[in-house]
Amino acid sequence: MRTTSSPEVSEASPHTTERDRLLQAAVALRREVATRIVGQDAVLDEILIALVAGGHALLVGVPGLAYNIFIGAIILGMMALHSWLERRHRAGT
Repeated sequence: MRTTSSPEVSEASPHTTERDRLLQAAVALRREVATRIVGQDAVLDEILIALVAGGHALLVGVPGLAYNIFIGAIILGMMALHSWLERRHRAGT
């Protein structure tokens, strides 16, 4: 899921599939979380895979890796993405 340019989450077009919209949302969420957490790309990708797949994730590591902060950043990113989508939906764009 590493990209050099992240697409914006856009409204559905006749050619946009549900998979495409999910991918765009995941990329936008990854970009949002990456502004708060640096150097944990592999962990972030694995957590996003678990979220998209609707599964569970168990974060295991040595003490001091700040997984609570990491999950908090993901939650904040999801809230920001949800708020942005809600505003766009209300505005009708």
